[in-house]
Amino acid sequence: MVQHQGQDDIVPNSWTRDGKVIGTLQMAAGGSDLVLLPAAGGQETPFLSTKASETNGMISPDNKWVAYASNETGDWEVYVTTYPNAAGKWQVLTRGWH
Repeated sequence: MVQHQGQDDIVPNSWTRDGKVIGTLQMAAGGSDLVLLPAAGGQETPFLSTKASETNGMISPDNKWVAYASNETGDWEVYVTTYPNAAGKWQVLTRGWH
């Protein structure tokens, strides 16, 4: 884990095929969100942040989709959204996946 700004932990989950962007999990006391970091360094960009926790974001090889887990229903379920901007979501696995 990489300590970030002295508060939240950042965990890398996935990289874009060209290696320029790292999809990460940002963990804080209130839950977790998906954040994008430039591989060359620089400012992070929030990707998916809701009242629920999002985790395990995986960028597709064609850089068009991100699969991720969310507990927004009370169970951990898997969704897919568009990349590089999260627009819409499609549930692909239901009723918990553990």
